[in-house]
Amino acid sequence: MIDIRKLPEETEEQFLWKVGQLVDSGQVESWASINNIVNAELGIEEEKWRDESSFRKRYQAAKKFYDNCFASMESEEYAKQIDVLNRELARNTVKFRDNRNAWSKQNYADARIDETLNILDEKISQQGKVNFKIHDKPTIIGNNDLLCMLTDLHIGQTFKSMWGEYNTDIAKERLNQYLNEILEIQKLHNSEKCYVSLQGDIISGNIHSTIQISNRENVIEQMKIAIELISSFCYELTKHFSQVYLYNVSGNHSRLIESKDKAVHAERLDDFIGWDIGRTLEHIDNFHMVQHRNLDLGIADINI
Repeated sequence: MIDIRKLPEETEEQFLWKVGQLVDSGQVESWASINNIVNAELGIEEEKWRDESSFRKRYQAAKKFYDNCFASMESEEYAKQIDVLNRELARNTVKFRDNRNAWSKQNYADARIDETLNILDEKISQQGKVNFKIHDKPTIIGNNDLLCMLTDLHIGQTFKSMWGEYNTDIAKERLNQYLNEILEIQKLHNSEKCYVSLQGDIISGNIHSTIQISNRENVIEQMKIAIELISSFCYELTKHFSQVYLYNVSGNHSRLIESKDKAVHAERLDDFIGWDIGRTLEHIDNFHMVQHRNLDLGIADINI
């Protein structure tokens, strides 16, 4: 004789589930055979007893839900699926952590860039128009112009070996020698205008650890020196040519971030150098900073 009693801690659903399992296993003949017991155990008054179908249908609905949901979760195949999902979750957790670390590094780099730009603003405010006095524009009528190109000055780079020597002082000497040669050509041919093209890598920058070691000046000082040298160079040209035009494109040494893949294409300090030279000499009537001819940060169209 099967003892069918509702335990004190059982809910009505748990009790009906237990009874249904007994019926399904054959230990109880049918729901109808124990309908009176079920009603009594559930505390239903005799005049309000329910038909056995009401209990049976509730159990069958619960069993269908269990079979379609929880029963499949107990299978080996389901366990494998859960294992795959857990591994995927673990991988995504690692990715999230790596992305978070990458963002932290990027925010640190951005903060360093902001600090650098603030220092630049402070530095360039200390120089300007007062260094270059207004002079009379030379009157030259000639049938030819000169194109003068400045590229790969690598201001800040310092080395000395059996193959050669270079530093900022040597860069100044070479630039001065170049200026003298240009002026000699101008006198020889009575050249009227001079087009100066800055073609990138004006400063050594800070993009590789080996460059950092060989740099005598930091990037801020490199820019300050470059701006002073090229501004003076262009200023001297304005004394000997009727018009001086300055064009500027950027190289790779002046990017703000070491990693080429992470660097923003338009963020190059060469561009800043050209802009500040234009600001420094804007009061000189026959000097012109040409920016509207730039097709791209690295491409300029010069019409001579």
